[in-house]
Amino acid sequence: MVPREQLKPDAAYKQGYSVIPVRPDKKPFFPWKEYQTRRPTVSELTQWGESLKGAGWAAITGKISGIVVLDFDQPHGPETMRSLGLDPHVQTPSGGYHVYFTHPGFEIPTLNGHSKEELGRLFPGLDLRGDGGYVVFNNPTSPYVLLRELAPHPWSSMPDSVRSYMTPKADTLGSTGDPEVVEAGGADTSTLLKRAVDKVAGGEGRNDAGFWLACQLRDHGLIKEDTMRTMNSFRKRCPATNSKGKQEPYTEAEVRATVEQVYSKENRDPWSASPAVLGPATATRAAPITFPDHVITGLAGEFADLYSRHIEASREALFMSFLTCLGSVVGGSVSLDTELAVQPRLFTVILGASGQTRKSTALKAAIGFFKGASLPGFNLCTGVGSSEGLANVVAGIRQGLPPVAAAPVNLLLHADEFKALASKMKIDGSTLLPCLASLYEGNDYENALKASHLKISGINLSLLAASTTGTYEVLFDPSMLDLGLLNRLFIVPVEGERRFAIPRPVDPTARATLQGKLVNLVTSVIKDRPKLAITPEALDIFEKWYLALPDSELATRLDTIALRLMCLLAINSGKLVVDEEIVRIVIDLCVWQFKVRRAFAPIDAINTGARLEESIRRALQKYGSLPLGKLKNRVHSERYGLRTFDTALGNLITAGEVVKSSVGQYSLGISW
Repeated sequence: MVPREQLKPDAAYKQGYSVIPVRPDKKPFFPWKEYQTRRPTVSELTQWGESLKGAGWAAITGKISGIVVLDFDQPHGPETMRSLGLDPHVQTPSGGYHVYFTHPGFEIPTLNGHSKEELGRLFPGLDLRGDGGYVVFNNPTSPYVLLRELAPHPWSSMPDSVRSYMTPKADTLGSTGDPEVVEAGGADTSTLLKRAVDKVAGGEGRNDAGFWLACQLRDHGLIKEDTMRTMNSFRKRCPATNSKGKQEPYTEAEVRATVEQVYSKENRDPWSASPAVLGPATATRAAPITFPDHVITGLAGEFADLYSRHIEASREALFMSFLTCLGSVVGGSVSLDTELAVQPRLFTVILGASGQTRKSTALKAAIGFFKGASLPGFNLCTGVGSSEGLANVVAGIRQGLPPVAAAPVNLLLHADEFKALASKMKIDGSTLLPCLASLYEGNDYENALKASHLKISGINLSLLAASTTGTYEVLFDPSMLDLGLLNRLFIVPVEGERRFAIPRPVDPTARATLQGKLVNLVTSVIKDRPKLAITPEALDIFEKWYLALPDSELATRLDTIALRLMCLLAINSGKLVVDEEIVRIVIDLCVWQFKVRRAFAPIDAINTGARLEESIRRALQKYGSLPLGKLKNRVHSERYGLRTFDTALGNLITAGEVVKSSVGQYSLGISW
């Protein structure tokens, strides 16, 4: 039991709910549709709390918050709830009850018993709060009383009669409704599961179909533990007979052996269902890889929120640019309390189309903000052509520091065009590439030759760069890949959106206030030089994720980046420990980064036609179904010529890798 009190908005937010303020009449203060697809930031919540005194609070139900709520209203609802044998979480001011359940992953409608005649007849007094709805949990004048800890019941424990009413019929179901099925990032897991079951129904062996399914789940970015849960769901859907018709159980041990075998191999490009293959009822388009917006928190989140209201740079580009600058300033002053000397320094590259995505705008906004704060130790280099040149920059900075032995130097390398920096690394005889790779891992670089001896010591190096997507995908040569430069980068692909014909200046007072917070934070960190401990609960969560990482080149150094992000995001949020919230945010970022790496990995092709074919595949994988004009824009067809583009697209269509719908949309087909 818990005290008979109301759930507070900050507690609801920490539980993962998308929270909005409401008036005394339970109506939202403002249009709230956008918060059905993204959770508000901490700064937005703080602003609402300060400006809307006396507001009530509601949680948006559905997939965004991971909840479905059964709302039992007076006079008939409480009796209906008791007849269903349900234990409520909240008592409403009118004497009704709210019962929380986990969201199953497919769309659940929001229905009112008064307007939906069948619902009112079957379940008097019941309203269903699913996708597109919200439920009030806090009202300052009419309390919503917590009757016990607000831990939602599992979806599977909902009474069958209610669950079947809420579940779409089989011909429109977009997911399995099975709590064991975990959604994959690049595809509808239920579609993959249905495909595997159909294979068995068509006569394919259970083990063969299961092996195919496990490969697809791995290739779409699921960790081993989640794949095992979905595979168990597949096992339960299979017949108890083998392919020869004999009784033979399909055991969990067989499924686990399949999963272990699959995760011992490298990832492949994942299968994607297309309209031409599955038909309109079950077809899915490849989902664009979207940044996990809920991670935009803390001081960096406040910066992203403030500046995105004035310039067209995306919030994620502003957020990651700020974090990279912050890591550059505090990189030598804060670390995790581990045997490893983990410093929160990042090598970040913002990717996007030329001009329209405002990549450079985000970089310059963050750098200008830090320069304007006059922070100690924020040193900037806007171009370097060699490791010798970098050594000269460090020596110049060190001359201006107090005469302390081996005084460390913080340095942010700003490469507005990453291509220019990469071209310097490719010069024969240049040591810039191994130099940067060494300075990512540590703080020193040394190269002793017969006629010269180069040594750089005590440097805390960070990198903030921008590149067009097409350039990035063809930029890397074998030496860069062999030295692992690629997996040291944290890449942030962004999309452009026209919003401000003439951007308004950022409010000077708001900027100065935020810069004051930054100065206080950095000053405190430099003074105290904290070592951040990881709570036992957070460590347990991280270890499970770490041990389940796929054995793939795409996952290389993700664990290292995760440790750096833990340190950085804790400081960014004003925390001196790494708790569960920080670790979950870090894991979400790294899972997203894994998907991004797969989608934007360098194209390794020996001729122009092959390179263009791969560009077309990737465009359809990243952005889903596209009309011809947009597909041409995505792959920059003008660089290749119309004949080359038509030939490449025709080759893919002939091979069945790309299909064209009756309305002229192009999408990925089945490539094996």
